[in-house]
Amino acid sequence: MARSLVEAGADVVLASRTLAQLEDTAAFIERDTGRRPHIIPTDIQKSSECDALIDQTVEKFGRLDIMMNNAGIGDRRGAGARLWELTDEDWHDTIEVNLYGTFYCSRKAASQFIAQGGGGKIINTASIAGKQGYEPLAHYSASKFAVVALTQAAARAFGGNRINVNAICPGVTFTAILEDLLETRSKEQGITVEDMRTRIEKPIPIGRGNTPADIGAMAVFLAGPGARNITGQCYNVDGGLVPS
Repeated sequence: MARSLVEAGADVVLASRTLAQLEDTAAFIERDTGRRPHIIPTDIQKSSECDALIDQTVEKFGRLDIMMNNAGIGDRRGAGARLWELTDEDWHDTIEVNLYGTFYCSRKAASQFIAQGGGGKIINTASIAGKQGYEPLAHYSASKFAVVALTQAAARAFGGNRINVNAICPGVTFTAILEDLLETRSKEQGITVEDMRTRIEKPIPIGRGNTPADIGAMAVFLAGPGARNITGQCYNVDGGLVPS
């Protein structure tokens, strides 16, 4: 998504807890686009760091136009845990990152948009797991259902200030994390990675999972002028896997 927004002409700030990941992502984007995003190490579980992220962004670029709430975590075990196996830590970490972080950044971004005038765009990453509960990802599904509700409520709260609030709900998306999971699952089941990928894609009506660029394209659309009259919507990008 960051690369897609850079390619569309945005000045992008990357935020993450891990400086090494920020450096790697910035270098990857610079290699592909010739433009290097600014980086600000941030722990979005801390509201003070979310506030500082936006303050530093405004200090660097003079204003804020788009807040892309993409940071999130799934299940630390990789294969998922049954509801009765979840620990307090599993539950709290997932809710704090996926929901609290989105709330903290949205609250501060909206305050900045209102202060500077002219509106703005808030784009949240939810999930098809925010439209349909998945087991063994109860904690993840709960957090993403909450992001969908927050998106709808924030759209109503901020609409009078010309602030659009929408969410992207990705389905199966072939990121490095999913590729690692495919490799683990294929070994467990004694099949090839390609067979495992085929098995995962088979239920998708359009016949393929997402690439990150598919999600990036939706982010660019929601951030752009073509979406100026769209707010409070949570768009599935999943090849038709889950009804809206």
